[in-house]
Amino acid sequence: FILKVMAALPVCLMSTLLVFTWALPAVVLPELSLSNSTLVLTSQEASWFASMPFFVSIPGCLLGGPLSDRVGPRRLMLVLTPLLAGSTALMGVSNWSGLRQVVGVSQVFLLLVTRVIQVHSKVV
Repeated sequence: FILKVMAALPVCLMSTLLVFTWALPAVVLPELSLSNSTLVLTSQEASWFASMPFFVSIPGCLLGGPLSDRVGPRRLMLVLTPLLAGSTALMGVSNWSGLRQVVGVSQVFLLLVTRVIQVHSKVV
């Protein structure tokens, strides 16, 4: 029973994070346009944030098929699930100023990088 749960857990996590990645801009962008938000995106930054999955999914799809054939879909999912979960957690803590000072990038750049990681983790 435990092995079956452990085998099903990555699939459930990938499905949940897949929906989260695609639906995030619809939920977040109206909130980020408010003046009392911790991060206010310009219209150009909001456009990049919303359309990033569509731009970077093209190379992900081209690389995902051969990579899945070579490594196997199960192993690939086991490798990419922690990466997807980590990028989602990084998106949640991207407003911590201490983290941004250590990394040395802006919050918008950090959000865009996490979107790229999320898309490639689920497309591949």
